Order: sequence, then structure tokens, then C-alpha cells
Amino acid sequence: MTTIRKVAFGLFILFLTSLNNNLLAQAPTKNAKLITEIETFYDLRFTMYTKKNKFIASKWIHDPAKSNAVSFVSIYHTIIDNLPEMAVFADKELSKKLSPDEIQEILANSDNKREGAKPGPMNGNDIDVMKVIHELYYDAEKIMFYPIPKAIGFFKSNWSGTTQANSYGKALFWLDIETSIDPVDISKQNITWAVNSRKSLRMFNLESSKLDENYTKYCAQFIDALRSNADKVAIFSINPLSYRPVDDPITIDKTKEIWLGEETEITMDPETFDEIISVKVIKEEERYRALEYLSTIELWYWDDAKKKMGMQLSGIAPEQSMYDSNQIFLSRFPLFFRFINNLDR
Repeated sequence: MTTIRKVAFGLFILFLTSLNNNLLAQAPTKNAKLITEIETFYDLRFTMYTKKNKFIASKWIHDPAKSNAVSFVSIYHTIIDNLPEMAVFADKELSKKLSPDEIQEILANSDNKREGAKPGPMNGNDIDVMKVIHELYYDAEKIMFYPIPKAIGFFKSNWSGTTQANSYGKALFWLDIETSIDPVDISKQNITWAVNSRKSLRMFNLESSKLDENYTKYCAQFIDALRSNADKVAIFSINPLSYRPVDDPITIDKTKEIWLGEETEITMDPETFDEIISVKVIKEEERYRALEYLSTIELWYWDDAKKKMGMQLSGIAPEQSMYDSNQIFLSRFPLFFRFINNLDR
């Protein structure tokens, strides 16, 4: 083999190695397997939410011009202000990076159709919502799901005067995101904004708009494995008043009985209008279809040094959807919580 061929072959091997390393780097754990992809709309417009809305602010944005006073500035303002210094993309695959001129073109005109809005440069108020693309992984050894965000798209609502449409057009732009399953120290000076979030991810296939069968299969494996390893794993129940996880894990005996197929059905007496509560057994093939959502416990933050948004995943909770006898949706609630830093008893 000639010297040139040897060099070319070596470079090719290095390319394959780096590609493989990049692919491995995307997985949250060594044995995590990619299951499916989910798209979910988020609204992190404000820095503070009440307990009722299941959000609690962890850190404030500080405005130096106000002598360290707390500033209720939207995180969207921060992103728009820093957009020229960020890696910005035209697509959710993050394959087409926008040029500085293309970024300036986005920022030049808000194109806001809302009544009373004035033409001019875009600001944070022009962003209504963001869409997060999650890759869902499952690690059979750790018995854990990992919904890991890989891209964020930013949208504005379609307005006609004072009427806001219930739909969004094309994303203005997409950003990559820093992700972690390890605790993030938000006390660091470079972390200028952070907020805790609990979000329900609908496990529907993006193409068919139906419950993702791959998720259903792994959800059954997930819960069966928790039952089989009840003496080792830690899962946490819900406080019905605060809607938060309790401090101590569910007992071993109760862990062995989680989601065995009993469902509470609520009907109404047509004459007295009293609720009639009954318990029925769900067939094995239907049981996991009721778990349409996977709730995530997350910490979102802004790293001002890197000019990048980040998300730390803390835990997950499979959620059961409740329907009446006419298949009208009533509510949904978490079966249990499972935390990354507290997987074992």
C-alpha cells in the first residue's frame, strides 16, 4: 500500500471512529437504546410559575442596569438578543446552519400581525412558543426511560387582529441544546436563568398520529422489570394534595403490584346524576395503551458563557389517561415517579 493510500485509509478510519463516537455521545447511558422521537410544544416565556401550574422558578434573570434587581424578562428575549452569537439552524435536523446575514434577516422584521403591534425588529415578545424534539431512549439495565431533547424550534402564533390561531406556521429558527442527566450547578455565574419544569410528552408516532407501538412495547418491559426487581428499584408515589412525589420509595410489596391491570371506571347515574365508581380489569394487550403520556421532570437553564440553552433531566413518570364509559377523556395522572439520581433502594 502506497503512503498516500495509507494516509487516506487512516483518515477514513478516523472519520468512522469520530462518527461512531458522536453517535454514542448522543445516548444518555452506555446501554441506552433509541426507541422513538417525540415533538412537544413548550412555553417557557416567563421566569416564574406558580405551584398550580407545576413550575417553580429556580433562578432569576438579573438586570445589571437595575442594580441586581430581579427582572421578569422572558427567556425568549435573552435568546433573541444573543441570536447573532449562536449556532442557528433552518431545520429540526440541525443540518442547515444559517449564515449571519440570514440570522439578521430573521431579526430585522417581527412581521407581527397582532392588533396594535408596530413593525420593527423582532424581540422576545414575538416568540409565543417553542417546540422541543426529544429522542426517547430506554436502558434495560437501569430500567429507565431517558427523553433527551436534541433540538428546539421557536414559533410565533398566527394572528388576525385580536384573534390568536390555535396553530403555528413554520419555525422561525432552530437551536441545538446542551443536555445532561447529571445535576447542573445553577449557582454558577454563567447560569443566568433556570426554571424547573414538569412536562407531559404524548407518545404518539409523528407519521401516523397514533400511539407509538414501539413505546408501548418498551413501557410493558419497563414496568414488568420494575415489578421483577421490586426489592432493588426505587419508585415514588404521588402526594394527592401537592401533586408531588413523596419522600420515601413505594414499598417492595406495592412495587410488585404496580399496574397489574385494574382501572377505576367512573360513570353517572342518569336519574340521580351521582357518580358510580367501579373497578374493571384491563386486558394485557390494552393495558399499556392507557399510558399515552410520559411526564418528565426537567431543569431548563441558560448558559451565558456558551450562549446556549440547556436541559437537565431529573426524572420521569408514566401517566395513565382516564376515560368514562363513552370514551370521553376525564383526566390523567402519574402512576409513579422514577428519578435518575435515585434509581435504587
